[in-house]
Amino acid sequence: MESHMLFHLARSSTGSENAHLPSIRAACALMVYADRSGNVFISPEISKRLSQLSATAVFDALVDDMPSQDGLHPAAGSVWETALSPVQKLS
Repeated sequence: MESHMLFHLARSSTGSENAHLPSIRAACALMVYADRSGNVFISPEISKRLSQLSATAVFDALVDDMPSQDGLHPAAGSVWETALSPVQKLS
């Protein structure tokens, strides 16, 4: 469900420069770990290690594909300005 919404938002988005080109790119990864050849369950330790390796591979691929920061909207005065500020403790 979350993946569908991300893909929908990315497809619906338009850049300020060109209303015909999407301004958001989306990607999704589904990681499933199973020993189908042996028809046995994978141990929690192996599952944890595979999860770490898979997540690292996905994040590395995203970082390698990141465009330059040129042309991005400035954070000052945007909705992200408060999100980027240090988190304040709640009393």
